Amino acid sequence: MTSLFLPSEASKAQSSSMLEPIPTYNEATTTTPVPPPSIPPQPTPTDAPPAYAVLDTTQTTFTIYNTFIHNASGPAYQLSSPLDQRGVYFRIRRLRAKEVHQASTTPLAFDKSYILYEANDPPLLDNEYHIIGKRRQCLPGVLELKFRLHKWRVVHVPRPGAKGREILACKKVGAFGSTKLNRKRELDASQWKDSQGRVFATEALKVDRDGGIVPTVELSPDLDQTWRELMLTLWATRLWVAFGVERTAMEGGRYGGVRFAKFAGSAAVGGGGALLGLGVLGFGAGGS
Repeated sequence: MTSLFLPSEASKAQSSSMLEPIPTYNEATTTTPVPPPSIPPQPTPTDAPPAYAVLDTTQTTFTIYNTFIHNASGPAYQLSSPLDQRGVYFRIRRLRAKEVHQASTTPLAFDKSYILYEANDPPLLDNEYHIIGKRRQCLPGVLELKFRLHKWRVVHVPRPGAKGREILACKKVGAFGSTKLNRKRELDASQWKDSQGRVFATEALKVDRDGGIVPTVELSPDLDQTWRELMLTLWATRLWVAFGVERTAMEGGRYGGVRFAKFAGSAAVGGGGALLGLGVLGFGAGGS
């Protein structure tokens, strides 16, 4: 019975509120700012995974060591075979994130499921090689790499039955006159230009401190990813054709004294070893 006289919770709250002082006008109209929700810190470029280095558009200089195309950060692309190894097909693929470090430490098999471009040597065609993109970001259709009138020319056939159009040509800087193969001239630079004369890439064979040959290319910084990877493919394919023809003609012949540089950080790849003892960039003519 005593509990009937105990104050209820509601009456307690009402009594307590009646004892609180009445707020002033400023207190009633002033609102306390709500702090913004905390945002986790965003990763800086140095925190980015290794895969980003492969697609880094600030990288414009590339070199070939063994069966890998390197940029300044390390291996970025893989070739299906050494440049001096002839075969029906020659392929290039971009390394995945987990493979970037692996390529420098352990042998890495060529994964055909990640091919960017595939080049082949069609039968019955003289000095002509076909390149086909295998990924959505590749240039569609067929690219015909031909050696005509002292130049390497690239004709793009966008679809079957369409008329081809020359989109690029590669020629030595300042080359003219004799078409005779000359090893000294082959160490000079060559430029890839479009029909408007714009330079897309400049390539050369450089010599390292030990006398080894390092194929090197400098891409235009204005190229998007499709054209960057296309130029890398054309450059590597041209070298594969040139070195392969030289080997087919005579292994260890007049260019037998030239050897390729080895990159200590790149492990050997299944199906191919280092590039050694073969000719440089010759394909039946000096103005490649």
